[in-house]
Amino acid sequence: MFDLNEINLRTVSDPKGFCEECDAEYMKQVKTAASKIADNSLKSPIVLLSGPSGSGKTTTSMKVSEALEKLGIKTHYIAMDDYYNTVTPENTPKTPEGEYDLESPLCLDLPLMNRHFTKLAGGEEISVPKYNFATRTRDSEPS
Repeated sequence: MFDLNEINLRTVSDPKGFCEECDAEYMKQVKTAASKIADNSLKSPIVLLSGPSGSGKTTTSMKVSEALEKLGIKTHYIAMDDYYNTVTPENTPKTPEGEYDLESPLCLDLPLMNRHFTKLAGGEEISVPKYNFATRTRDSEPS
């Protein structure tokens, strides 16, 4: 349980110590998750992380991957960001104000994601596309 008053007090009275404590707790949770994933790796070889934009999914997946590698489990992580479609007026939904709605799930190539995860679940290899946020384009063609 979080106590907002305690958090506010700690960020003022000892910001460095508070950050170190939070980082240590985060890493403890990552190691616990990695251990549970390792214990279930034969039954569940694919692990999915979810959360809103900016919630730390990519960072956490990299940290969990590192922890699993230390346990002797080879991993690969796939960023959902790489499954965005190239932004065009024809395929990108708009907000009521007429702006591109880049948070819409319709911006994702869900059929390609489904094909890829089906292949992975069957032990097949895939070629992950790469999305370029600067140009709003997917740099490689789906397979």
